[in-house]
Amino acid sequence: MNKECMISIIVPVYNVEPYLRRCLDSIRYQTFKELEVILVNDASTDDSGKICEEYVKLDSRFKIIHKPVNEGISAARNTGLEAALGDYIGFVDSDDYIHPQMYETLYRMISGDSYDIAMCDFVKTENDNYDFRPIEKQTARNLTAEGFAMGPYWNLYFCVVWNKLYKKELIEGIKFRGVYAEDQYYNIQVFRKEPRVICCDFKGVAYYQRNNSIVHTDRATKDLEWMMIPIKNYACLESMCKSEDAKFTLLYRLMLLAIDFKSKKLPSQLTARKIGIIERYRKTIFPLFISFKSSSRTAIFKKAFVRLTFRFPTLYQPCLGFYTTIARFLK
Repeated sequence: MNKECMISIIVPVYNVEPYLRRCLDSIRYQTFKELEVILVNDASTDDSGKICEEYVKLDSRFKIIHKPVNEGISAARNTGLEAALGDYIGFVDSDDYIHPQMYETLYRMISGDSYDIAMCDFVKTENDNYDFRPIEKQTARNLTAEGFAMGPYWNLYFCVVWNKLYKKELIEGIKFRGVYAEDQYYNIQVFRKEPRVICCDFKGVAYYQRNNSIVHTDRATKDLEWMMIPIKNYACLESMCKSEDAKFTLLYRLMLLAIDFKSKKLPSQLTARKIGIIERYRKTIFPLFISFKSSSRTAIFKKAFVRLTFRFPTLYQPCLGFYTTIARFLK
């Protein structure tokens, strides 16, 4: 790859034959041309590997790494990172497809004021051809590590890697770990470095929803795994919060997440695991939230609401509208 390569795009590929050409075409026809596209074929058993080879022959910017054994998306991304030569790194999932101006716009935003990460919005779709709007005048806002810490558990926008462009030197040495919600874990490690981040409002990714994808498999079991992430990562998230208000808000949002989870009905065979997770919240996050020192009316009201609904979760949804109105009045 020559010196003109500015962005390395890493695409893990595993048994996505019906969607792969659409994905690769959306990368190939980017308006930003200085790309290196690293296809990591994770021992696919369908014709995905052959399709990757086709694109390597069609476009010299594409290269392929065939893995002999399937090791999962985290290992595939790590393989791509080891091979990447670009100054910036992007990730694309092989069943998604992207706006033709996505990387041109992100590159312009990240390089203009020396940002470390540029990110865009996305759209969830079941359509094969989402009609992206042309990007003309772009608006953007900054995101701090503190802002990230208070957001990733209730907004997919923050925690995924495939809507972002990273400066390579920022993520040097940070690996995907093969854990559930690996994107979220990865970004927590990245944001601990307090990068300069710019958030763009255009929809750059068509996040394709297919019924057999990992996010749709055994939803209830995945919900259980998802609920353990805040407990495991709380210390990292809390360390990003510089103000006392932010630390309180983080605890408060995690408690609302736990209350919402507690109010949901799960299959009977998962009840014991659900109770165990809620108990973890009761012993860890709940005491930190209740003991947090703040004399503001808003904090006192929030503590009262959490105490009540954590004990009686069936009241959470019926009381939510009334609670929101009062909370807005107290601000």
